Amino acid sequence: MIRPILLSALLAMATPVVADTENAAPRPVISEIVRADSAIMRSFDGVIEPRDQIDLAFRTGGRLARISVETGDRVSQGSVLASLDQITLQQDLDAASAAVVSARAAADLAAAQLERGTALIDRGVYSQAQLEQLQTSSDAARAQLNNAIATEVQAREAAHYGNLTAPVDGVILTTNAEVGSYIAAGTSVLSITGGSEIEAVIDVPEPLFETLTTTSQFEITHQVPGVDPIRATLRSVDPVTEGKLDTRRMRLTLIDPPADYRIGALVLARPLAQQTPTITLPQSALTTLDGQLGVWRITPDRTAEFAPVTVSTEIGDRITITAGIDINDEIITRGASSVSIGQHIGDRIQ
Repeated sequence: MIRPILLSALLAMATPVVADTENAAPRPVISEIVRADSAIMRSFDGVIEPRDQIDLAFRTGGRLARISVETGDRVSQGSVLASLDQITLQQDLDAASAAVVSARAAADLAAAQLERGTALIDRGVYSQAQLEQLQTSSDAARAQLNNAIATEVQAREAAHYGNLTAPVDGVILTTNAEVGSYIAAGTSVLSITGGSEIEAVIDVPEPLFETLTTTSQFEITHQVPGVDPIRATLRSVDPVTEGKLDTRRMRLTLIDPPADYRIGALVLARPLAQQTPTITLPQSALTTLDGQLGVWRITPDRTAEFAPVTVSTEIGDRITITAGIDINDEIITRGASSVSIGQHIGDRIQ
C-alpha cells in the first residue's frame, strides 16, 4: 500500500496551481478618461497691438526742445509732435548766411582782379604767371562761395526740419527721447500706429505651437469684465523662438473688434476646437507589448486590453495621440508596465 500512496503524492506535487482569476481582487490602477481638451482649451495671455508701426525721427540733428504728445494720444496727420531747439537752428542759419555774404564778396573781388589782370597783360604790365595766380585765386574764391551756399541750404533745411510732424492719423505708441538731450539725425524719437488695424499678440510654448495650424481660429476675451469676446484668425508667426522661454510669437487678426479692444489692452486668447480634436495623455500611460507602442484601455466589463497608438508632439509631461484611441476611452495612466491582457481592473474612483 505504500507504493500507490507515494505515487499519488508525487502526481499531486507535479500539477501546476491555476490562479483563480475570477475570484482574484481587481487590480487598483490610476486611469484617465480621454478628453479633447489638452492644447485646445488652453488660454494664452496677450496684448492688443497695432498691425503697423511707424518710427519717427528728425532729418537733422539738434537738441530736443519739446515733445508735445504722450503715449496713447490720438494725433492727426500734420500735427507737430516734437521740436528741436529753434534758437540753435536759427543761429546756425544766420552764421551760414553770413558766411555766404563773406564768400560772395571774396569771390567778386577775385573775379574783378582777374578781369583787370587780363586787360593789363596785353600792355605788358602783368606776366603770364601773375595772370595764372589771379585765375587760381578767383577759382578758389568761387569754390568757397559754392561751399558756403551749400552750408546755408543745409542750415535752412535743418531749420525747416526742426519740427517732427505726424505722417498719418494714428495713436502715439512710444516716446524714445528726453527733452534736453541731443538727437542725431535718424534717431527714433516717437513711434505711431501706421493705420487703424489692430491685432492680438500672444506667446505660445513651442510644443503647443506645433499642435496649431494656419487655419486655427481663436476666441479673444478682454480681461475687463463685461466686454464681449470676439473671434480672431492667425495672421503670422515670428520665425524665431523667443529667447530662453522657448515660445513662438503669434499675431492674430481681430474680427470686427469693438472700441473696448484698444491698443495696450490685455486679453486672453483661446484656440477654438477644430473638427479633428486634439487628444493627449500623460507619458506614463505609454508602454510596449511585443515591441509595439500603445496604452492599456479599460473595457466596459473592467478588463484591460492593449491599444496600439500613434504619437506626435510632446506637451510638457503629456504627449499628443493621433490614432489608436477615441474620446471617452478610459486609459490606465499609472502602472501600465505591470498590466496584462484581460486583467480585471477595479472600478474607477471619481
